[in-house]
Amino acid sequence: MLPVVIEHKPENDNYRALAMYVADAKGHGESGEKVLCSWHDGCLAEDYLRAMIEVEATQAMNTRTEKEKTYHLMVSFHPEDESKLSLDILKDIEKTLAKSIGFEEHQRHCGVHINTDNLHLHVAYNMIHPSSFSRHEPYRDYLKLLDCCRELEKKYDLTIDPGIEEAKQKNKTKKYVKAATIEAQTGQQSFFNYVVSRKGKILEAIGQADSWENVHKTFLSMGMELKPRLNGLAIKDRFGRHLVKPSDIDRSLSKPQLEKIFGPFVEASKKLIDDVHTDDRYLAEPLHQHDQGGSLFSLFQSEMKQRKAALEAIKDQEAKLYAETKKQWAKKMDMVEKYAMLPAHRTQLLNILKANEQAEITANRLILSEQRKQIRTSMPYTSWTKFLQHKAAQGNEIALEVLRSKKVQPGPGPSRYDDKYESDMQRSLESKSRQIAVLNRKDINRRHQKALISVIKMQELFAKEMGLHVDDIGDELNYMIDTKGTVIFKFKTGGTIRDTGTELHLSAHDDIARKLGAKFASIKWGNRVLLSNENTLRFDTSTRPNAMIR
Repeated sequence: MLPVVIEHKPENDNYRALAMYVADAKGHGESGEKVLCSWHDGCLAEDYLRAMIEVEATQAMNTRTEKEKTYHLMVSFHPEDESKLSLDILKDIEKTLAKSIGFEEHQRHCGVHINTDNLHLHVAYNMIHPSSFSRHEPYRDYLKLLDCCRELEKKYDLTIDPGIEEAKQKNKTKKYVKAATIEAQTGQQSFFNYVVSRKGKILEAIGQADSWENVHKTFLSMGMELKPRLNGLAIKDRFGRHLVKPSDIDRSLSKPQLEKIFGPFVEASKKLIDDVHTDDRYLAEPLHQHDQGGSLFSLFQSEMKQRKAALEAIKDQEAKLYAETKKQWAKKMDMVEKYAMLPAHRTQLLNILKANEQAEITANRLILSEQRKQIRTSMPYTSWTKFLQHKAAQGNEIALEVLRSKKVQPGPGPSRYDDKYESDMQRSLESKSRQIAVLNRKDINRRHQKALISVIKMQELFAKEMGLHVDDIGDELNYMIDTKGTVIFKFKTGGTIRDTGTELHLSAHDDIARKLGAKFASIKWGNRVLLSNENTLRFDTSTRPNAMIR
């Protein structure tokens, strides 16, 4: 067992997105092929999606902290242990790990992924306690997780991971594990280990330095720069964007320790940077040791440049088309704003133009996504290891020999691109076309137009959940719209969902209504969903009081 804590910045903290990933719920909750099972714990809600809303409500109660509120843990298992891991054992492993780092009373969403050679457990923990609403951040969590993994290995007769004792003996941190994970997947040296391998030279040179200028010369000569970052320092790749925290390499390289010797930090001047010649630099060298690997690695680098250039060209083209489309429709909207007409008519026309604008943007993206797909199909790899696997599968014996020359073989890993993106774009385009047709109708008022758009979204969700085409729903789903514009959806099972525009009222006795209601609320309002009571979901107007609710 190998635990890995996946860090993220507070501005990227999104519990819902992580919980959806944990369950492999792409889109609106459907399980993908990479998930074996998923569950949640510590929540009052029984449904996975409604539990996410409960977690978000809990996190919203803590307004003091400016740090992240979500903790992401991944635990990888050895392939030979997969047959021993039942669902009950996996749940017990998760509870034991949670207790070791103080999350036993916290809400979490868990999922087991099988998309690599190593079965692995993902857990999204809510760092905000559900009762006290205080934030809990584990102290020395990595070492605690290591101890817990050793106990669990003995308890369930799992393979003892040799990396555990090695990590403890060398006092390795999460940074070491993260670097090792990157190297196992890519087959190339990480920037972190590049710096670590030069640690002795760096410390020796700094020990002989008498000024910040000489310190900078040491790093620049090795293809690195010492830069200010937040309240500390960062070691940056001189020719790239990779960063490493100096104190993660050695405590004596922290900003306070260096300032004790050389005084307040002074950044390297442009002249110094230009004058210092680089004798060494980070090249993400392959870790495979094989005499004939050099020519293949050169081919890999060449193809990666081609792939990157082609994708960048498509990205630039997409940005250009987006800007042109926005400009074109902005002119039309400006013309509508200038015409004298009733406010209601102006709003209706602007909504029609906006829907057409979005449909054109989606259509452009769909065309460009096909071009991206062709590039990624012709070069279906983003790392040296994937390149070798691809060439070996085509019958290249040298690639196979090079691949075998590395002791640790990574799993295949998830694909960064598949047909689902394209099919989602196609469904989105079809949906927008149906909505535009409703907005163009002159025989119904604005309130009923909103209601019909709500009907379109529910029909698409229902068809997707039931594996049907929208045209084949039949009497499985019926609806009616009352004089106030409230839409009442009725399922064949007898359950109902009442959509008032600002609230969804769900049948308490019908599982389908409760399940679809949670997903429908997510489609309509995104993250702005509040749980009024057990059977009512409503739109949160506190964050965007003027937001459209349909």
